[in-house]
Amino acid sequence: MKLLEQTRQMCRTKHYSPRTEEAYTRWIERFVRFHRAAAGEWVYPSDMSAEHVETFLTYLAVHRRVAASTQNQALNALVFLFRDVLQKPLGEFDAVRAKRPLRLPTVLSQGEVRKVLAAMVPGSTHALMARLLYGSGLRLMECCTLRVMDVDLDRGQIVVRAGKGNKDRVTMLPLGLREPLSVQIEHVSRRHATEVDRGRGWVAVPASVEHKRPSAPKELGWQFLFPSRHCVRDAGTGRRGLPSNSVQGTVAVRLCRTARELRLQLQARSARRRRLLVLSSLGAATQLLQR
Repeated sequence: MKLLEQTRQMCRTKHYSPRTEEAYTRWIERFVRFHRAAAGEWVYPSDMSAEHVETFLTYLAVHRRVAASTQNQALNALVFLFRDVLQKPLGEFDAVRAKRPLRLPTVLSQGEVRKVLAAMVPGSTHALMARLLYGSGLRLMECCTLRVMDVDLDRGQIVVRAGKGNKDRVTMLPLGLREPLSVQIEHVSRRHATEVDRGRGWVAVPASVEHKRPSAPKELGWQFLFPSRHCVRDAGTGRRGLPSNSVQGTVAVRLCRTARELRLQLQARSARRRRLLVLSSLGAATQLLQR
């Protein structure tokens, strides 16, 4: 079995998230290719030692100048490779580590948030997702992967399943979003019924759920609250259905772009105020000197 395939299998055995699996395989591939370029030939990781890991991490910190979090992710991937995949613990090693700087978070005021949300297209899916992100405190991927059954309109709460750290939690559902979410659920229901009539309408569900209830992938409750516009074929099962919304990047870009434009407008207004204040002060000073 190939190395990357062994890594994926071990990640799934340990129930790691797909994003972690993707990140680990990417770093392991970069690690192997780095030492191939240095040695001029392929070197299998089982023949490597802690010194090879030190060299790679030092290269990332000194030459690539990656962030501390990026280097830590690479380190975690390599420790996972040697400890769990190859069954060859690294032991202690010393490498140049990137330092994590202390940064102050940029936080919008309530007025700025209102302007950002008002700048979104009214009634659009992006606007609803942005309001839900702000009102419920959801992370971006948590919002994109919400299921219909996760929204409890009667209790006014949202259930976040398998969030960060693979933990579940309950968060509040803003009162002003109950009606828009109800409309969204009706839209998903009608679209799901159409897809089922066409012989589609399958979604990915946890394997344990599908084993207990084979019909779960076609149930309305398991459908994504913000499905993709296009129906795709699952590579593993061959079924066709609507995956989760793939516009998380678009939502983030639109929010950031709107917030940045708002910041620039506020900075421009502040600069104009300062210029007017300086001009008025100079005018008052000139009048005093003339007297």
